[in-house]
Amino acid sequence: MAFLCQPGAAAGSSQVFNFTFINDCKNDIILQDWDVIIPASGFKEVLHLRRTGLQRPISERISWRYLSGPWDTEFIELNGDWAGVGTPMYGHPNYASWAGFSMSSRYEALDPSGRYACSDAAAELRFSVATCPSQKTLRYACDFFPTQLSIRNCSSKFALYMQEHSWAINPNGTRAREYASTQNIINYWCAPESSDWKGWGVGSLIDCTNRDVPIHFQVTTCIS
Repeated sequence: MAFLCQPGAAAGSSQVFNFTFINDCKNDIILQDWDVIIPASGFKEVLHLRRTGLQRPISERISWRYLSGPWDTEFIELNGDWAGVGTPMYGHPNYASWAGFSMSSRYEALDPSGRYACSDAAAELRFSVATCPSQKTLRYACDFFPTQLSIRNCSSKFALYMQEHSWAINPNGTRAREYASTQNIINYWCAPESSDWKGWGVGSLIDCTNRDVPIHFQVTTCIS
């Protein structure tokens, strides 16, 4: 899905000098398209380029799942092609979790010192299977059973659950529904075509790409 950035946002890019995937879950995870298995309670620095998923929309996503299922992936929408470390990230990432979930996660754009690289550098989904408003299937540990009709209702129990558990992270570490700098949200909890869509801008790393800031991109699963 295309992002809705703040008015006047300029085109730019952030060179990605490192890509780390941290798995704080109790089960192994596979990072699809890079074909990397991250062991439970482990991490991997992913230094090679994508091996598969070179066509859109897959090339515009970072996707992963538990190695032993459920079988549908969690993903970050990058809103632009990205091949991996050593190549620039042009898009403004966001989540789009309306199909369901199997775990919580966070993504962060860090500078060489490990600090947030810009004013809209991080986002997280604090989902929990314990509070799932639906049920487990072979697809997800919490399946939202999306249809073209259901995703166009921003007041559904699934949309409200996503909204209540989706967080923009500001540079000082505070969580909010919107970034202080851009007022953007970080997740599509319903479709922009919905009658009750409130004109939200969606997307992150706008400040990073506008200023061509190099980043270490880091994904963490089963966040605490």
